[in-house]
Amino acid sequence: MKTCDTPLQLGGAVPGQIWPGSENLTPIAGQLLSNAYSRNEEYDADAHGVEILKRSGYNGKALMADTLSWIAQTESSEGGGGFFSTHPAKGDRIQTVQRMP
Repeated sequence: MKTCDTPLQLGGAVPGQIWPGSENLTPIAGQLLSNAYSRNEEYDADAHGVEILKRSGYNGKALMADTLSWIAQTESSEGGGGFFSTHPAKGDRIQTVQRMP
């Protein structure tokens, strides 16, 4: 369990006392926050990968974008990016990498 989930799970009991049934929304809210956290981690990992490739003498942005494009083509679907997804869509990741300085 990630630490960001715990306050939401603990806080679910209080609204449930005021608005019966609202405690059922707490796990959903926690999952949405966790998913956003995971998506941000993917973008951070991509940026870190670009930096490592640059330090190694490669064109980090181009190599990372090409790699993400290859992954997107070899997967059965776009993968990621949906509202409940834990990972951003490959197309979004590629665009983010290409916008890096």
